[in-house]
Amino acid sequence: MTIKEVKVEPLKRQFPHVDTIEDWRAQQSIRLLWDRLFDVEGRLQAAEASLREAIAAVNTQEAQLANVAQKADAALAEAQLSRAEKEAGAAEGLKDDHGLGLAGCAAAGSDGHLGTPGAALHVLSPEELTLENVGKIICGVGNEFPSLLVATATLAARQANADELLDRMVWHLNQQGFAAARYPTTEGRPWHILFDALSPTGESPVRQQSYRVVSYYPLPPEPWDPTNVLEVSMFSYGGQSPGVTTTPETGIAD
Repeated sequence: MTIKEVKVEPLKRQFPHVDTIEDWRAQQSIRLLWDRLFDVEGRLQAAEASLREAIAAVNTQEAQLANVAQKADAALAEAQLSRAEKEAGAAEGLKDDHGLGLAGCAAAGSDGHLGTPGAALHVLSPEELTLENVGKIICGVGNEFPSLLVATATLAARQANADELLDRMVWHLNQQGFAAARYPTTEGRPWHILFDALSPTGESPVRQQSYRVVSYYPLPPEPWDPTNVLEVSMFSYGGQSPGVTTTPETGIAD
């Protein structure tokens, strides 16, 4: 920002009553004083004009800076919101499957059988081996066996319920065409399942997918929480390249 100094404009000079002074020395002195006064007045007016321009320019710059700061704050808030949404999406199972697993979970029926509730299990066609259908089966198994989700008095009871629930999920997936198996953590915790399905975009052939399908729960050295309930979820850990498939396990039948 450049502020130009206002040029001093010469003022019209008048010398009232100077001619009436009889002493020529006093007359000259008074005239010099008037000249100096006019000169100072011109400079003062120019300085005041420059100051007004400077104030206006500073105010304009302040407004522009405030606008830039507002836009920067809005951009930061949007970026933080976007990051928070992505992190929340990942926490809800949107990591790699575009939300298909969760969408299927939300549409699950009263059991792990696709189609009419209570109908006999049937093997799906290759085009039906989608992540959304996996979500329907897994969360449907949770609906079918609510007694395995309840709070337990001990960690051992919770562990037994989680083991049975995952084995039942594996059986239901295998019976309907998804080669599936348990995928315990390195500590042997029963939270994850492997299965073969189409890619999130529906591309074939099927490839191995990894999901956490039940909620975490307190483990030693944390104290056990007897009010903690098990929740069925669809948290994607991503899929493998085509050609990597799952060796199915038996699971527990209905």
